[in-house]
Amino acid sequence: YKETSKIITLLTRELGKISVMVLGAHRPKSRKGSLTQKYCAGYFDLNEGRQVYYLQDVRLIQSFYGIRCNLKRLAIAEVALELIDRTYGSNTNQSQSFSILYSFLKVVNQLEANFRLYIVAFIIKWLSVLGYRPELTACVNCGSVHYDEMYFSIPYGGLICNKCKGTVPGRAISVESIQVMVNILFTPFKELYKIKVDFSRLI
Repeated sequence: YKETSKIITLLTRELGKISVMVLGAHRPKSRKGSLTQKYCAGYFDLNEGRQVYYLQDVRLIQSFYGIRCNLKRLAIAEVALELIDRTYGSNTNQSQSFSILYSFLKVVNQLEANFRLYIVAFIIKWLSVLGYRPELTACVNCGSVHYDEMYFSIPYGGLICNKCKGTVPGRAISVESIQVMVNILFTPFKELYKIKVDFSRLI
């Protein structure tokens, strides 16, 4: 913004997703510039303006430098932030959205492998925060729990049994795929390393 300032987006526990003006961020001796880089987490002291908040001070908790210095970590972190930025709405649970992103970044900051698993996990968990958690325990149409032949329906948001398949659009899904999604959904990010997933076998 102009020559010396910038506008950042914050995801906060108390206010949700907000825009914040950082005056003087690009001045040579300004500490606000380095403390408001992407991924920085901390306590932000704000004043509310007419259209945006104004940053007064910040106490840094975590810079997540490990994300910025590794291309694979950076790639999945960018996907997560882009997804939040594009889908965050007025009805999104503020506390849950903050917690899921912070937990995700803490793990990704030191992640060495299984990058696909972690971004898939983030997407599934984020959909749940938005209120679009898929039904993975029974047929969304009749409530059947027989998994011998199941389908997944995007319009209906979950599993469809073979009996209901004639009237509901859906794609065949294996029992293994269902179990993987359930495990991912209910496993914290810090414990995802315990899940072994072969994505080439999942349908």
